[in-house]
Parts: sequence; structure tokens; C-alpha cells
Amino acid sequence: MMNIGLRTLLYCFLLIVGECVIAQTDIFGDLTQHLNQKPKMTLAFDNRNTFLLGQNANIIGIRAGLDFNGRVRVGLGGHRLNTLIPRILILGPDNNQTDSATLKTEIAFDYLALYSEYAFFKSKRWEFGIPVYLGLGRAAYRDDGNRYKNAVVSLLETSLYGQFYIFSWLAFHGGSGYRIMLKTNKDITGRLSGPVYTLGVKVCVGEAYRSIFTRKS
Repeated sequence: MMNIGLRTLLYCFLLIVGECVIAQTDIFGDLTQHLNQKPKMTLAFDNRNTFLLGQNANIIGIRAGLDFNGRVRVGLGGHRLNTLIPRILILGPDNNQTDSATLKTEIAFDYLALYSEYAFFKSKRWEFGIPVYLGLGRAAYRDDGNRYKNAVVSLLETSLYGQFYIFSWLAFHGGSGYRIMLKTNKDITGRLSGPVYTLGVKVCVGEAYRSIFTRKS
């Protein structure tokens, strides 16, 4: 059963999304209009903070895809946990060992994700949107390159973001949302689901490349 904090978070998120949908009276017509435009290739870094297994953690990644009219983006990204989360792992005879072994390990968590992103408001300097990630990967205990209790995991993540553009390829970015594990690793004690938030500078590599070389031309 969801606790009160999670219910409140989901309620606030749905309320914000609902207000955005109401404000955009013809959302499907808007999407169709943008998707009919010729897309541009995109390449961008991902850097998100989260709460994982009861600890503040950082997830990094890179994603590539298509940008339709600067308002709709789709593609594929690769992500991994970038924070050391230590764990003591006890391996017993059931792991093909004659005696129990106690190992000092860390959590490994990496995945590929299909993403879609809709910017429901965009001006020259401001942008607000909703990204959705559907990911598939692995979670395990790791020790000197070895993985233990390795298992396939899947997740769904969505959030609400806002950003202020300094240049067409550089922006101050902030957002918050939630990651839900659709399939988790039952051998790892603790929750892999949790809130996600971003705050910092966003660099769009593909847009920077086009901006620099177009100017030179």
C-alpha cells in the first residue's frame, strides 16, 4: 500500500499535469502538428538525482533521438547509477560454496530506456514539459568487476520539468518526478523505486554542434 508521502506526491503531479492538459485545449492536434515537421537528430547528457535504497544517489546517462519542432522528442538512452552504495553480502553454500563468505560490495544499477518528451509550453527563453522513460536493465551486487544476485529489472519514470535557455543548446534546468519499478530485484534489500529530481545546467550536444558549425558556415 502506498504511504501518505507517495500519495501526496502522485496527487500533486497529476494535479499539475491536469492543469497543463486543460491549458492545452487541443493537445492531440498540437502533437500531430509537431510530429508532421521534419525531425532533427538530438544528443544530450542526462544527470538525475534520486533516492535509492534509502540513500540520496545520482544517475547519469546519455540519450539520442529525434526532435520534432523543438516540442516533441523521442529516442533511446543509456543510464547507470553513479553513486557508491555499499552493502555487505553473505554468500552461503547455496551459491556453490562450501562455507559462507562475507563480501563488501556495492550496488550496480544500469538500464536502457525508451523516452518520449512533450514540451507543452515553449518560448524563446522558457520551456516546460513532461518526459516519460520506460527502461529495462539489471541490478546486482558488485565486487571488483564481479556481479552477484544479478537480475533483470524494468521501470517507468515520469516527471515535470522547466528550463531557462541561455543559448539554444545550454539551459538552466529543474524538475521532479517519480520512478516506479515494474520488475525489481528481490535479492536486493530496499526500494529501487523513489522520487527523482534535477537541478543544474543542461547541455544539448547535438544542438551545440549545429549551432557552432552553422555559424562557421
